[in-house]
Amino acid sequence: MKKFHALIILIAVLIVALALNYYTIPVKESADNKIIKIGFIAPLSGPGAGTGISAKQGFELANEEFPDINGKKIQVIFEDDKTDPATGLSAAKKLVEVDSSKIIVSAFSGQTIAIAAYANENAFSLSSPVAASPKLSGIGKNFFRISSSSVDMAAKTAEVAYSKGFRKIAVMYELNDYPIGWKDSFKQSFESLGGSIVGEEAFGSKDTDVKTQLTRLNDTNADAILILILAAPTGIISLKQAKELGITKQIIGNESFAFKPVLALGGISEGTIVSQYAYDANSEATKKFFADYRARFSSGDSELYAALGYDNYMILRSAIGACGEDSPGGGQALGGGQALSGGQAECITAYVKGIREVNGVSGKYKINALGDAERAIKMTIIRNGANVDYN
Repeated sequence: MKKFHALIILIAVLIVALALNYYTIPVKESADNKIIKIGFIAPLSGPGAGTGISAKQGFELANEEFPDINGKKIQVIFEDDKTDPATGLSAAKKLVEVDSSKIIVSAFSGQTIAIAAYANENAFSLSSPVAASPKLSGIGKNFFRISSSSVDMAAKTAEVAYSKGFRKIAVMYELNDYPIGWKDSFKQSFESLGGSIVGEEAFGSKDTDVKTQLTRLNDTNADAILILILAAPTGIISLKQAKELGITKQIIGNESFAFKPVLALGGISEGTIVSQYAYDANSEATKKFFADYRARFSSGDSELYAALGYDNYMILRSAIGACGEDSPGGGQALGGGQALSGGQAECITAYVKGIREVNGVSGKYKINALGDAERAIKMTIIRNGANVDYN
């Protein structure tokens, strides 16, 4: 009987020991729980590919240099929106619903506008390195951009053009959210100064012949023709055909005319006045970025847009580090395929809006209450294949 009792006690002890051992066995953390996923959407093909590739490369370079935060790896998943808003929205849904990324970056205006409502509904962080359409100002509580609104760029251009004696301007613009917003903003600013818009002509992103539009504008009494484009390819077409038509009116362009393929046109682009972001090319951080970028990549239309992509990554990384695992809103931990809660997405946006000033490689900027970057803007003129200050 005593042996039987001893056996019962032994079995009970073993059961307790096994139970304790089960609950104290360390659970191996999955690889996914150590990853923060960021989805990056840009035109890597189509009319805007050169610009999209530049922004992607800058973002990619920053990720290579600073690949983790708070002990977690940052994985960037790149998607090609083919310069198409519907494709961009589909890419965002794939990144969120399949890849479990809740931090999304979208490069171009049209695609970012298309994604914004989806971002608001699903409470994920949405940002952009270069999208400048005025429609994006205040579009969502979890949205911010490293670029300023084209309202600012257009206002500066109108101010300088008027100060240089241009009173009548004709406008040719590409049918895309960004150039359209630019045109409307410029018209408002220029007319408020006392100037007149004496003609408007539109063209499609796939158009290869804009001679009819240019001829109509040249036949007006305009002092200058303002050409607003999405990316370099349509700018090249416009300048070449203006030259072929013998147009001698002053050409003014938005920042896409500052890109390398336009500068490489030689005499065709010579004398074009261009608006663009101002930055200190002699700052140590900017010089290092350009040196590293040129050593790493050989393609891309704009080094400045690459710098904007770099800065977008860096401020996102800082925000993720500051918001940490338990940001306001009580959501799940950042990364690892875990969905960000609305509280955490809001934390990221609140963080970037709370920074007084950022000294980025693309220049100094501040994110305002509408989610727009406030930046210095300058006017340049193309001389001998380079952008020089236009004072």
